[in-house]
Amino acid sequence: MYRLSRREIENIKRLSKELNLNFDELLLLAEEDLTFGCQRGFNPNPVAVNREKLLLFQSSLFLKAFKRRIELKRRNVSLKTLLILDRIEEITGGCFEVKEKPINDREVKALFEALNELVESVNLRINYVVPRKVKYFAYRDPLTDLYNRHYLREVVNRFSGESRNFPIGVIFIDMDNLKEINDNLGHKTGDLYLKRLSEVINASVRHSDFVFRIGGDEFLVLVPKLKEGALEKIVGRIKRNLEIINRSENLNPPLSASVGVSIWKSPEEPFQRALESADFRMYREKTNGKP
Repeated sequence: MYRLSRREIENIKRLSKELNLNFDELLLLAEEDLTFGCQRGFNPNPVAVNREKLLLFQSSLFLKAFKRRIELKRRNVSLKTLLILDRIEEITGGCFEVKEKPINDREVKALFEALNELVESVNLRINYVVPRKVKYFAYRDPLTDLYNRHYLREVVNRFSGESRNFPIGVIFIDMDNLKEINDNLGHKTGDLYLKRLSEVINASVRHSDFVFRIGGDEFLVLVPKLKEGALEKIVGRIKRNLEIINRSENLNPPLSASVGVSIWKSPEEPFQRALESADFRMYREKTNGKP
């Protein structure tokens, strides 16, 4: 038996006055709730859902369904309608099992089939589509659609546990003059420059490489299974693609970036050391001027 909360009991008391029914009898019916009892088994991730809000929502669903049931019984609604209503209430309450009931009425059977197909569709979205979308947006930078710091941490942890991807190239890229562009031309223009730089980087690497936006104007590329000369080729493509986009879009000031590279040699070496080395070489290029 489900133990009603104080708030639910107060709502049932209010409902009894509204429907002019005996409160004790209504309370007993609610405590012996079998038709809508499946709502009580709904157990989402407690981290994702505020439990108090969830219980209040379940209570509201139960009371609305309960009130609807009493009003329909008063009107002597057909068993056909009540059967369909039962299934709808179960789905609303969170019971997503596909139920096969021996129903002789063709119309009711067709409606049940349609409702069960709805359940299967909802299950697919809950168990497959939604988690994939949530994971996608959790690991992506909303402006550039590149990977973010959260995913960088996951990739680094994964690489640290295996050796087959080593050595790994590390390319640190910092956009030049973003503050000046934001101050003089506005953040909307600054965002446009950042998007263009992300497109340049993406066009310069392989599909198997990982491109991250790790800060406001900072980008990082990880190049697994690094081959000799590969870093120089990627950096060369970045420089050429910057020239191409500046000419094609007539950007003023021109889009430019400082680049530093290093090699993460093995899982035994801390990734932070390779990252700091690439960062240092990027900073040296930025302060000493471009070659």
